[in-house]
Amino acid sequence: MSSWTELCRFGLGAQMAGTIDAHTLAHQAAKICLDANPIHDQDLQRVGALCGNANRICASDMVALLVLKPKCFEIKYGIGVAPQNIDYSDSISVETVRRNQPLVVTNLRLDKRFAASPYVSGDTHLRFYAGVPLHIANGDIFGVLALLSRRASTFDPEKLRKLEICAEGIEKIARTNAESKGEILPFKVERRSAVIKPECNFVENSCDVFEPEVFLREVDRVVEMSLVRSRCAGLVGIELRRKGHPPAAGLLPAIEQALVGVLRPRLRRHDLIARLPQRRFAVLLPLLRYRADLEFVGSRIESLLREALVATAFEEFELRVSTAMYPIDGYDGDDLANSLFQRAPARFSVK
Repeated sequence: MSSWTELCRFGLGAQMAGTIDAHTLAHQAAKICLDANPIHDQDLQRVGALCGNANRICASDMVALLVLKPKCFEIKYGIGVAPQNIDYSDSISVETVRRNQPLVVTNLRLDKRFAASPYVSGDTHLRFYAGVPLHIANGDIFGVLALLSRRASTFDPEKLRKLEICAEGIEKIARTNAESKGEILPFKVERRSAVIKPECNFVENSCDVFEPEVFLREVDRVVEMSLVRSRCAGLVGIELRRKGHPPAAGLLPAIEQALVGVLRPRLRRHDLIARLPQRRFAVLLPLLRYRADLEFVGSRIESLLREALVATAFEEFELRVSTAMYPIDGYDGDDLANSLFQRAPARFSVK
């Protein structure tokens, strides 16, 4: 029998991509053997206390406990949001379920996955979302604990961890309900990050500049490691332009050599430099504690490069340095790389 995890991997994810309609999804969901009420009405007082804690900790406009149903999410409990059903095709939490890991989007309007949602483009005017998947005793997903706001906002790993603790409290309630029905199962949720051992070593630099594909895979691995250690992962983007155009392909080897010469002696051994498409570059900074750490390193990199460019053949180039951080700006290499240059100001001059 299919599980909710399997459904969401092959059903909900496909629906988001437009390859499966709501009727087909409902037909698949109807086949699933799942307790339709993992959270009972008599549990709502305890659930409300946990949701209230999440609301106070994170200072959000709305908190919602969404439970999966065959055709939709049901808001089982909400603060600042009325009980209602939300079609999967319109729901932001579908992506949380599909990934089976927390999802943070600091500005929904700027995220192409959610910009067209009626809850973003319509009267609800959602801008911020943070969601954590909820699991029943056998590890299948039964819902999502979500924070929502009409204002774009930042979010740090400490708040995410506290939201996860509130979610774990709701999961314990679901487990107790299962045990009371004789469904005593081991409660072991193997989250995506659990496959990465905390003592895992960083990659050793075997080359000066990594290719994009290898670099993005390493970003994904560092994100997993950050989940385990409750840390951040940062990217610093570097872009040179002359009269608004990227440097000629023939200049890239010299630019790479200049970047490595300036930055490599000042970076940690596991900080990686890579070339990205459109003749851009990036530095991966694993296991940071706070966004301020990333901003400091980014500012330092910018200062060093400005100073170096003045003394080289690239003096006439304009320099653009930007930053992106997991989990605020994305949850994988592609998301972080895409937001890296979107967040940057239009131009910086070395002069």
